[in-house]
Amino acid sequence: MIPILMVSFAAGGFVLASHPMLLQDIFDKILQNISDPTLAATLKNTINTAVQQRTTVGLVGLAVALYSGINWMGNLREAIRAQSRDVWERSPQDQEKFWVKYLRDFISLIGLLIALIVTLSITSVAGSAQQNDY
Repeated sequence: MIPILMVSFAAGGFVLASHPMLLQDIFDKILQNISDPTLAATLKNTINTAVQQRTTVGLVGLAVALYSGINWMGNLREAIRAQSRDVWERSPQDQEKFWVKYLRDFISLIGLLIALIVTLSITSVAGSAQQNDY
């Protein structure tokens, strides 16, 4: 959830950085609706800092999402393997190397993302074809 929020805030920061009038409108609304000038100045500085740090927040959010996704794929793989084993725990000799496990999980995660993109593309093409009665 946190990586999604970080990437969302970064996207909002990019939008506000590219549309300074929108940013100024937000500042005007803050000044109109908050009677305490100290709180309004604090919010304005916080928004300015968030807009300035948009790239860093976005990259950290993507990195955390990638790390979480790789670990999620590893846990999913282990759960599926555990269902087909007679012995629940694996012996230490059967453990695979750390980098091999992460590389396999990364490739699985990329494959899952590609399958998701293909599925969404086919769904939108089929939906638009159905609307246009081709």
